[in-house]
Amino acid sequence: MAILSIIFVFIGVFGLLNILLLFLVQDTKVNKLMFTGTVLLGILISILTISSLPSNDVTLKVVAGVWGLLALIGVVFRIMHKFTLAKVFASASVILGMIQLFFF
Repeated sequence: MAILSIIFVFIGVFGLLNILLLFLVQDTKVNKLMFTGTVLLGILISILTISSLPSNDVTLKVVAGVWGLLALIGVVFRIMHKFTLAKVFASASVILGMIQLFFF
């Protein structure tokens, strides 16, 4: 039980730090790295949420999948050179996924 709590705290702190650096750092290489980390974290949180829910709770699994899709939509916007919108979608994926993982 203690290890699971440590993992939850680590994911939360890492996610918030990653999002903060994503919007504050101006260097393009570091920004690209932070964006990649945010997208991967959003997808990881979505997978963790889907796998932690019971099999008969389909609605919450679909909602968790939507949070993962937000990260992928952010990648599409990044390819289209809409960087601010890509950051918002990737960040929303992490924040909404963490809210669902921690509270629902």
